[in-house]
Amino acid sequence: MSSVYRTHTCGQLRPEHVGQQARLSGWVQRKRDHGNLLFIDLRDHYGVTQVVVDASSPVFKTAEAVRTESVITVSGKVVAREASTINPRLATGAVERRCTAGTIRARSFTNRASSSVRSSCIVTLPGCPVSGDSLPAEHY
Repeated sequence: MSSVYRTHTCGQLRPEHVGQQARLSGWVQRKRDHGNLLFIDLRDHYGVTQVVVDASSPVFKTAEAVRTESVITVSGKVVAREASTINPRLATGAVERRCTAGTIRARSFTNRASSSVRSSCIVTLPGCPVSGDSLPAEHY
């Protein structure tokens, strides 16, 4: 399953992966800013994994600016959550990813007039316009 986009899916990481490096790609489902820590719920069609970005991380500023529904790739170590923070509602709720590297694959933004979510491609992907071009209106 290893590729430029992922070594694991967002629904795959479990306690047996603690200590391993992992690369995940998916949509930003939710982002919570706790000052010196950002928590990003990253999802793909396999599940959701919590990604933690510390203020000392080289990608902190980029992660701060990312919006929900943006597509990102993150890399870092899989760590066990503290017992008090385990989320039993998630299959991946016993672990989280400490982000040390990341890439925004497609930015999401909200159209203030209609509050609909739109995307802007920043890398060339199959079926996507040339890097940096916005999608034509018919794609919204």
